[in-house]
Amino acid sequence: MKKECPRCGQGVLLVATIKASGEKVVVCDECEALWTSEKEPASADFQDMVTFLKSKGIEDAWNALAIEEGGKAG
Repeated sequence: MKKECPRCGQGVLLVATIKASGEKVVVCDECEALWTSEKEPASADFQDMVTFLKSKGIEDAWNALAIEEGGKAG
């Protein structure tokens, strides 16, 4: 079952790993909202994916992520 993005209501949540750090994240394929917590993604808890990755010195956002096999959250 696909998990709908709680922020935009249009995208699908994907489980990914940041290649440079190994950190697990959940990201919306539509609005690029990103969650780092193990908790259920909520509209109030998101970060902007590009801004988050730039804060870690990563410029090429989507290429910096390894989407997990069958990578849909939920």
